[in-house]
Amino acid sequence: MASGDAPQTVVLYAGSSDFATVGAMGARGPGGAVDLTRARARGAGAARGHGVAGGSAGGRRRPPLTPSQAGKQVSKDELAKRAATYPTHPAPVRLSFFESIPVSFVASGPAALHALAGAADGRLFAWGRNDKGQLGLGDLCQRNKPTVVDLGGGKAVAAAAGKSHTLVALADGTSLAAGNNTQGQLGLGSVRVKGGADDLQLTPAPVVGVEGCTAAAAGVDFSLWLAGGAVWSAGHPQHGVLGHGTDHE
Repeated sequence: MASGDAPQTVVLYAGSSDFATVGAMGARGPGGAVDLTRARARGAGAARGHGVAGGSAGGRRRPPLTPSQAGKQVSKDELAKRAATYPTHPAPVRLSFFESIPVSFVASGPAALHALAGAADGRLFAWGRNDKGQLGLGDLCQRNKPTVVDLGGGKAVAAAAGKSHTLVALADGTSLAAGNNTQGQLGLGSVRVKGGADDLQLTPAPVVGVEGCTAAAAGVDFSLWLAGGAVWSAGHPQHGVLGHGTDHE
């Protein structure tokens, strides 16, 4: 498509900038990456109304903090500084990154803390939380800005974001998946249960058995694919969500 023929693309976002899912904050490290190997400060959760030690959260009292946990508490001044640096956005704001890139689709989800966008030329961009490798970038570093994902030459036509995994449908009908695979939600034909890094697929890998894929959907730890009018599912069957008549809680 010639640059003169490309339709104007406007990508907007609104809401909390936690884990930089809105994609508009400045980078906090080289290349816009933030290393998430360090545990997140407990006090940040309190700032979002999740309760504090000794207080109630949803009617339940939390146990007292251990000395180690108490040392990770964040001061009110620090929380205020973070809120000023990474504010929430009550109204849609255009992502400047895509001002010159025509975008065909966007994807995220209620369980996800990462976001995806597919360019008209088939490139896939990902940003946000990446503690399970769900961005498919080969590492566990958070991205505060859209970053192109290596699809091995494939062109993305659709994508989906689960809690900690990503699904991509390619123009040739194949599908790729990345991120957490402890429940087999990536559809790779195996379940990794060793714990730690072995549970994770850090780069997009081919989904097995699904041909002619045109769309995908992702939940917390399960996945759905649409291919040739047929629906495929993989992952955790809790509450019968896979649709196969099973419920293994």
